[in-house]
Amino acid sequence: MDIVRIISTVIYILIVLFILRQILPVKGLKNLSSDDLKEKIKKDKNLVLIDVRKPAEYSQGHIQNAINIPLPQLRRRVKEIPRDKEILIYCRNGMRSRQAGRILKGKGFSNIAQLRGGLLWWEGKMEKTL
Repeated sequence: MDIVRIISTVIYILIVLFILRQILPVKGLKNLSSDDLKEKIKKDKNLVLIDVRKPAEYSQGHIQNAINIPLPQLRRRVKEIPRDKEILIYCRNGMRSRQAGRILKGKGFSNIAQLRGGLLWWEGKMEKTL
């Protein structure tokens, strides 16, 4: 086997692993449907909603009472998130919230969930920030 073939194989394996990591579920991260989240919001006033989208996306429409901590800022702003409450993270389609779940699990958070399908599947009220 020549060196080019070895390098190509290694690159291919790394790409496959990267893609799998993006799409596989995060262990310990609960997935809530839109209906489940609406019920939880009604019942649990201590629920912390975190929108991990960019500020411009957040201002165009977000779930009421959600705080905006964009995914690239999450690691440095993790101290703003209470550890004694249930955390619900969401984004547009679930990809960034899954990454946020990995980050929070790595930081020791245990009571976290994400909105399955993100805001694309959300069927509840939204508010805009001007």
